[in-house]
Amino acid sequence: MPLRRICEVTAVSPRVLYERIDFFFEQSRAFLAERESKLADADIRRLYIGVDRQEYAINWTRRKDKKNIILSAVASADNMTGYVFGMHTNFDPNMDAKLVEKEALALKDDLLPMPHRKYARLWLRSDYEAAVRVSAKTKASGSLESAIANTYNEASLRPDIESSETMDDEKTLPDYGVLVHAEYTLYGHFMRL
Repeated sequence: MPLRRICEVTAVSPRVLYERIDFFFEQSRAFLAERESKLADADIRRLYIGVDRQEYAINWTRRKDKKNIILSAVASADNMTGYVFGMHTNFDPNMDAKLVEKEALALKDDLLPMPHRKYARLWLRSDYEAAVRVSAKTKASGSLESAIANTYNEASLRPDIESSETMDDEKTLPDYGVLVHAEYTLYGHFMRL
């Protein structure tokens, strides 16, 4: 339910609603801190961690450019207790895309191989445009067999075949914040564990 509608239904002002949201947020953080402080003393012989990746289609932001923004998220949980360690998206709201693009251009980051880039973990506009060009070349036409063959062909063209993240002309980058390459979300998550 949209926040404005919540205010109408519950007959509270937006200020009260946001205060309650902040209160729930602080209570959740306190609960989490109390629970996680006990993990250091827990007798855990071995963790069995299940990992799942999901994609979220965010609606287009401009009426004239009806391309979706696809956010990927990686969740991990202990298989025995069901304790969820975290859900990490490939979106960094603290980065300014325009500043990153400007600095990347000055550094000629897009001309370097990925492992040598300063901003390797971020989708630069040039990375997005290159991914769209590759996607356009591998679009399927015709039978199911050719669609399957094109899917395998597209995967083999990726710099990292394990990465399932693709960009095409139906997707775009967000207006604010920066998308992180999904594989960095996954690997970064495991490094934090």
